[in-house]
Parts: sequence; C-alpha cells; structure tokens
Amino acid sequence: MPTNSDAGVEFTNSQTKDISYKFTPSGTWKPKADIPDCTAAGLKGFPPEIQTPLNEGLKAFQQYLKYPKNTTFALLAVNKTTGAVTEVGQETTIVLKANETLTFLVNDFTPNYGDNTGILTVKFSAI
Repeated sequence: MPTNSDAGVEFTNSQTKDISYKFTPSGTWKPKADIPDCTAAGLKGFPPEIQTPLNEGLKAFQQYLKYPKNTTFALLAVNKTTGAVTEVGQETTIVLKANETLTFLVNDFTPNYGDNTGILTVKFSAI
C-alpha cells in the first residue's frame, strides 16, 4: 500500500459471515526527508535514541495527526462501519463482520501525506 495517500487502501470481508483475519505488515517508509525510515510500528518502532527526541519534537503537533489518539506514523486499520481504529505495527488479528471494510493508512499529519515515500505490504489470511 502506498504511504502517501490519506485515503488509504480498503480491505473488505466479502464473505457472508464473520471472519477473523490475520494481517502482517512489512516494509519501510519515510514520513519526511529528514526522518529515518520507519516500519508499520511508526514512532514506537524507532530505537530509543531516535524515538525520544522525535517524540518530543512532534508532541506539539499531535493534534494534527489524522488519528491523534494513535501512534505517530503507525499503520492503522480503520473500520468504516464502526470507526474502530487498530494499530497494525506487527501481526494483528481483526474480526470483520460480513461486508465490513477496513481502510489501511499510515497515521501522518494532515496534510503532509504528499511528502511520504515508500510502500508497506500487508499480507492477510483468514483464520
């Protein structure tokens, strides 16, 4: 999935029953030229010597994140029906009802998606 889209990429349970899906992210992306590559874990995935100063520097801008209550730069799965937001920084299981849709996107500052580079891959399997 491209990381420069604030609309994200949709995934729909097209089955006629509830299904548990396991989503596994991989890859790295760059939120901005002067920020190191990060994983789907976002800010939490950086080593402490990078995470701490970056977190402090970005704290004043937290309110401008697409999802301010979630981790900066993390991969999110947003349920379009319920509004539930799940961080998918590592292998994550999410139950979807029939025809429910998740939108996968990175939690960046609005409107800064255009300066993002890189792609995250999200593999899935029904369990």
